[in-house]
Amino acid sequence: MSLTKILVVEDEVIIPMEIQERVKALGYEVVGTADTMDKAIEQARTKKPDLCLMDIMLKGTGTGIDAAKVIYDELNIPIIFMTAYSDDATLEKAKVVSPYGYILKPLDKNAMRIAIEIALYKHSMELKLIVSERKFSELFKQTNLAVFISDSKGKIKDANPALYKMLKVDDIDSINGNAIYSYFENKEVGFNDLINAAKNKNEVAKSVVNITTSSGELRYANAIINLVSDKTGNIILVEGFLDDITERVAHEKFLVKAKEDAEKMESMKDDFLAGMSHEIRTPVNTILSYISLLSEEFDANMNAELELILSSINNGGKRLIRTIDMILNTADLNAGSFEPLKSELDILSNVMNPLFNEFKEQARKKNLEFNIINNATNVIISSDLYSVSQIFSNLIDNSLKYTNTGKIDIILENPSDNLLSVKVVDTGKGIAEDFLPTLFSAFTQEESGYKRRFDGTGLGMSLVKRYCELIGAEIKVKSKKNEGTTFDVIFKLN
Repeated sequence: MSLTKILVVEDEVIIPMEIQERVKALGYEVVGTADTMDKAIEQARTKKPDLCLMDIMLKGTGTGIDAAKVIYDELNIPIIFMTAYSDDATLEKAKVVSPYGYILKPLDKNAMRIAIEIALYKHSMELKLIVSERKFSELFKQTNLAVFISDSKGKIKDANPALYKMLKVDDIDSINGNAIYSYFENKEVGFNDLINAAKNKNEVAKSVVNITTSSGELRYANAIINLVSDKTGNIILVEGFLDDITERVAHEKFLVKAKEDAEKMESMKDDFLAGMSHEIRTPVNTILSYISLLSEEFDANMNAELELILSSINNGGKRLIRTIDMILNTADLNAGSFEPLKSELDILSNVMNPLFNEFKEQARKKNLEFNIINNATNVIISSDLYSVSQIFSNLIDNSLKYTNTGKIDIILENPSDNLLSVKVVDTGKGIAEDFLPTLFSAFTQEESGYKRRFDGTGLGMSLVKRYCELIGAEIKVKSKKNEGTTFDVIFKLN
């Protein structure tokens, strides 16, 4: 470990030798001696000591005070004056160069050690402070945060370039002495609110403030206030940080407006769908009613051609009614106006048997086996009858649409004591693996465009999923292309 280097400056002949011995005895290294101002400065420049012991009175022109000023200003080497004079006039002259201590002659070894250690410690702390201040100064200038320092009344004492930019001013002279709150929308009230919040919480205060620049432009900023107080609690300084969030606020407002517009358009779309669906349903129901009357009228004398015509009109009307029902149901679900009404249901007698009777004629016309297979011991659930009926109506209709040969089975079973599984199993065309992730999305079909071979709106599977979610049922699907599909709806039992 290297020793602390000390330069001894003394005009007497004998005394420097005595000082050197005492310095060495204290564990320091004497790197040089001098008896004039010029020699002292030269020694300091070449030997770079850690500290100078400086006599005030030197030989030749110039005093120790003059030498100390040059050495300290140029080399930042701490000075301790050695003097036999303790009068006020001498001390006042010495104060000009901010010495790190005084040792009165005759020199006392213990006093010398204390003075040297204190001076070295004080100087090391000052060096650290200088480094810290330089780092802070650089950060103060370069940060994008607008920073200001004010007194307790908000009068600006210092600020960084980011604040000039935010307030649209040229430099510190443009705002120095102004109250920072003069740029706040709420003026002094807003500033005092921040001060009081910091006082009450005994920590930094944060708030969003509206700032009006010198050009009249409105800006938004996150304000952070820190109070610097003395030992008695009086505020000495206010440190303020302003983070410009104008662009973020504008973006948030844009997103809120876009969301409101989207919700408005969604509401308009649902209203339109509901209105149009009702308008179409009424005349179609009228047509179907008259088709039924005509069928009864011509029942005895109906020929094959007329029967085909009336049947085609009836089937087309029912298809249109089913499409309208799906559109209406989708609109109700999107609008959140559908509320399920739970009751105790026997899913076999209340849902499956009526649907079987509704669809069995379609299955017969396509020469498909259509079966209900009940392997369950408990088929009682608590759910909404309409939702459950819509789920299986769409699943059965889907199977009939995509199955041309083979069969469709509805299988009921209890995989556990508290679950009921209802499967719709067909031997139809199946679903491609890459289409399965989008199967339950609205308005999607595996085949789309003008070349599609199957009719439909693409709403059926979407409604199935929505109704399952609404009543708390789980739906699973397994499918293999050209081999068939199995939909499995799982209910929790009472």
